[in-house]
Amino acid sequence: MVKDPLYIGIDLGTSGCRAVAIDQQGAVAGEARLDLPEPLRRGAAVEQDPTCWWQAVDEVIYALLKSISSRAVRAIAVDGTSGTVLLTDPDGRPCGNALMYNDNRAVAEARRVAHTAPEESAAHGTGSGLAKLLWLVAHM
Repeated sequence: MVKDPLYIGIDLGTSGCRAVAIDQQGAVAGEARLDLPEPLRRGAAVEQDPTCWWQAVDEVIYALLKSISSRAVRAIAVDGTSGTVLLTDPDGRPCGNALMYNDNRAVAEARRVAHTAPEESAAHGTGSGLAKLLWLVAHM
């Protein structure tokens, strides 16, 4: 048994993937980072190929494990961009590019949501996950 357990946090953002390992006192035991390719921008549409996400996580974890013991890892926490929408098949494989958090093409869909969702709901706006999902349903 390893006497000093470590905990890994992975942040998968729009511009990069970062991982940090900390001990029980919160001291950093190791870090790694990898930049991601810029999302594809076409007017209000902002997309990213989700295959780069898994590759980035894989590479960042591999780099991090060069500086820490994998046997010491007790837990992993992952976060990602909010408002990004990705359709997958039943096995979790991407069906296409992800619509990023700042994709604002779902104008008609946002109007539809505005007529139904409560005023205080986060579902409002062209950047909402619901508006993007409705756009994907209409265009795929």
